[in-house]
Amino acid sequence: MGRKRLFLAGVVLAAISMFAFYGVVASRDTVLVTGAVILAAGVIHPLMFGSEGSYFPELFPTRIRFTGVSIGKQLGTVLGGGIAPLVATSLFAQTGSTYAITGYYVALALAAMIALGFARETGKSRLLG
Repeated sequence: MGRKRLFLAGVVLAAISMFAFYGVVASRDTVLVTGAVILAAGVIHPLMFGSEGSYFPELFPTRIRFTGVSIGKQLGTVLGGGIAPLVATSLFAQTGSTYAITGYYVALALAAMIALGFARETGKSRLLG
């Protein structure tokens, strides 16, 4: 299937799942919430996290591989994950709705999809020297 396609599938599924996730959480049904978390953490997110360990390093030549992956990962973590709770809280406080949070998440997913559009598939290629 390839690393890029697998990662992209995870991004797309994560974005789509956000449309239902807040509704499930708002239901306060323990079984539904547990199922949603298991689906997200056990199926959807592993599509991304499972492939990134081999995919991201293969995008860089050996001499800058560690730096390239580290800078990309750390900036992505800060911008996509570190401030996400603050942004989500602010969006909810301003709108009173989870739709704005879903929109924010989908915007981040679209940015990831655009970036993946520029990245190459590395599954069958030789590592860069």
